[in-house]
Amino acid sequence: MPRPSQPASAPPAVQSGSEGLVRPAARNDVVPSAATPCPRIPLVDRSGQLAGFEVLPPDVMLRRAREGANVATLAAYASMVLASLKPIRAAGRVGLTILPWQLLARPAVLQNVPAGASIVIDGLGAAPEQDARDLIARLQAQHAVVGASDATTLPVQFLFVDARVRSADECRGLIESHRTRQPGMPWAVVNLPDIDAIEAALREGAELAAGRLDRTATPAEKGTPGPQVAKLCRLINQLVGGADTAALAGELRSDVSLSYQLLRHANSPLLGVSRAVDSVDQAVLLMGRDALYRWLTVMLVSAGERRASSRALQEIALARARLFEMLAAQTGAAPQSLFTLGLLSMIDVLLHLPMADAVAPLSLAADLQSALVARSGPLAPLLTLAEQLERRQLEEAKATASLYGGMDTVLAASDAAWAWAAQASADLRG
Repeated sequence: MPRPSQPASAPPAVQSGSEGLVRPAARNDVVPSAATPCPRIPLVDRSGQLAGFEVLPPDVMLRRAREGANVATLAAYASMVLASLKPIRAAGRVGLTILPWQLLARPAVLQNVPAGASIVIDGLGAAPEQDARDLIARLQAQHAVVGASDATTLPVQFLFVDARVRSADECRGLIESHRTRQPGMPWAVVNLPDIDAIEAALREGAELAAGRLDRTATPAEKGTPGPQVAKLCRLINQLVGGADTAALAGELRSDVSLSYQLLRHANSPLLGVSRAVDSVDQAVLLMGRDALYRWLTVMLVSAGERRASSRALQEIALARARLFEMLAAQTGAAPQSLFTLGLLSMIDVLLHLPMADAVAPLSLAADLQSALVARSGPLAPLLTLAEQLERRQLEEAKATASLYGGMDTVLAASDAAWAWAAQASADLRG
């Protein structure tokens, strides 16, 4: 799909292999105020990396506009949604939203569309054709990438499919109709039920896909992690058990790959060391035990490369880790423990193992073990909060966020966590 001049993005693509999709349940019929924050929903691209984010309005807002509600009452919220795309675009990533044509046609809303944003016009087929063409032209004049949620001959740049509001057969039919009418035009799919459906959509031609990244369609098979994962687990356990850092440095030196990764990390902007670090022993000494533990757990997650979407999953885990760490003051828990909780929260999906098997080689504290394996204990609500934000479950997330300073606090921390995770991922990839 066409890309704006900035390193941004073409909208996501949709795939036809999404079985078992269901229609959404009825939602609260209250439109949030313009002050309500917008969580980010990760978008995965064909390379398996996190390409950007959806920032979507509540379903009821779209429904009200379709029913002819006074659009002036919704315009402030629409402008806020668009404003939420600006930092995403500034970071060179895909920023995607869907808004009703009646709102986008308002000058006060249109002027807030960021350059390079991917904008899906909801209800485009119901608009008078000339009005629709004029709106598309105005959006493209602002360098937006314009999409539609129905196959159309209008000059849009991509097709957007919401799998949650269509059956699997309807999704396939829409995509095939779109391919027949405008061959070669990109398509994007969101709200897929699990990571397997997301990866299938990308294999079948979607440019971008979104959905339940922390759930698989088939149960993970019991087993043990691979040799590199086992080695990292052993190093982590030795560190937690009080092993001498000189001995740990010796083990790290014996592994060329880990030595290279450690030196690269020690010299990266994330660590902020003012002089060059040129030996493993020096890196271990400068980092100290806490930073070394943190780095080893990050390397443990990055060792999970069994999935096509591993890179995206790793970045999401990093973002969760940083978010939980930033909320430590509201929990009374140690920041390092919360970082570990977030980092390991997707290790089962990455390794395609049951969570109990994935974390069995680690000597985790009881509260971490119970949260990850049994979803119980005082730390478990943090995992629930992360999932609610990533699934756009706004009402549920507000209730959970009240435990951690409220939704505004959580969303501000979440945005900062995504920025940190992008830098950390770049550091890992070199």
